[in-house]
Amino acid sequence: MACASSDAEPPDSGDTAPTPSECAPDGRPTGMAVGTPECAAGRCTVEGGLFWRGQADGDADACPLHQVELSAFSIDQTETRMGDYSLCVQSGECTPYAAECESIYSTWEGDSETLPVVCVNHSQAEAYCEWVGGRLPSEAEWEKAARGEEGAVFPWGARAPLCEDANFRFVSWYCHAGIIPVGRFPETQSAFGLLDTLGNVWEWTSDYYDASWFWDADRVDPLGPDQCAMEVGGVRGDCTQRVIRGGGFNSTEQNTRASVRSMSLPDRVDVNLGFRCAYN
Repeated sequence: MACASSDAEPPDSGDTAPTPSECAPDGRPTGMAVGTPECAAGRCTVEGGLFWRGQADGDADACPLHQVELSAFSIDQTETRMGDYSLCVQSGECTPYAAECESIYSTWEGDSETLPVVCVNHSQAEAYCEWVGGRLPSEAEWEKAARGEEGAVFPWGARAPLCEDANFRFVSWYCHAGIIPVGRFPETQSAFGLLDTLGNVWEWTSDYYDASWFWDADRVDPLGPDQCAMEVGGVRGDCTQRVIRGGGFNSTEQNTRASVRSMSLPDRVDVNLGFRCAYN
């Protein structure tokens, strides 16, 4: 399958969303969940090679649909658990999560240490990953691990999610009222074996957010930009926000698609924002 042309030009105006033909000039992926799950001791290996990134018909900041080549890496199978983060705090290498989340863990009727850690900012997430010998994943790494090589919309393919698949919300009601323990849905793992890439908590990545970055990013082991534009076609300036991925328990189906990009100021803490680590 041909790779989308790196010479494709973004639309002239930031006010007009790209058309599918502009966003996928040289073809489309199959949309199937393609990848080999190789997971052990809580980490999954993502083999090197090409994968389809972005989408052709939807959010302008995920355009253009294109192929990217990544080197092999490994990544946590689940979101980082509160119990594991607490060990880092006890070691003195991490700082406690924000106090506003204490009620989540103190009132949980079950093993609160298996809940994803939330209310940690980008620097706190980086510090934990460094403590365990890893780092935050790049945006491209997260996307490949979550959707596989052929551009699956959700971890399993194109079928819309149900509450039996993930912790998210429909327009007017929630599958769960808040975060739930990691790994609750083992039957809906991604093509590379990851759990909870859809919903529960948004996940920090290492990249800065730029709405038009996919037009300019490298096609081999891409990292985020040094200068950012918040709208397609916008003027570039200092980057201020980091990419978050995957959606949370209070995100709708549209915002839990594997191609959806969102952003947050790096010092933000929230009840629906956590992370997982990657490793070289």
